[in-house]
Amino acid sequence: GTYTQTTSDASLIVTTTNCVITLLPAVNYPGQILFVKNITNNSLTSASSNVVPLASATAGTAILAATAGKYAMLQSNGSNWVVMMAN
Repeated sequence: GTYTQTTSDASLIVTTTNCVITLLPAVNYPGQILFVKNITNNSLTSASSNVVPLASATAGTAILAATAGKYAMLQSNGSNWVVMMAN
């Protein structure tokens, strides 16, 4: 499935197969936080290479692994969406 983030989204629960999300432009929403949670065994990726993972400074598309129970908190740094915490 696909989804486009809206300005009123504070959290998203992934329930579809291999979900691709179009995140808001990080440059327009510095400091904004988005929580995501996966309740399926399917991955969650960004439609653009604009997500910086926990253990890297390089933006990519991966947000959540294809494992039920995974979650992440993303925050816009004005350039990208940065994973600030995850399991």
